[in-house]
Amino acid sequence: MSKVILDIPEISCEHCSQAITKVLQPQAGVQSVSVDVPTQRVHLEYDERVISLDRVKEILAEEEYPVESVAAA
Repeated sequence: MSKVILDIPEISCEHCSQAITKVLQPQAGVQSVSVDVPTQRVHLEYDERVISLDRVKEILAEEEYPVESVAAA
């Protein structure tokens, strides 16, 4: 399992948090999603053999939540 922190400046409210969780949680390979609205960060645990980080970023961009940066968790 890989753990990363995604910086997403467009996170501004609880609705954003729910939308991100709703789109990522059902994806195969995603283990856990935790959105921190005040810091505009998403803590993500995923299986890189099942879903790539690039695919996660594509999914978020399609929902208008582009990832600004990624850090190891």
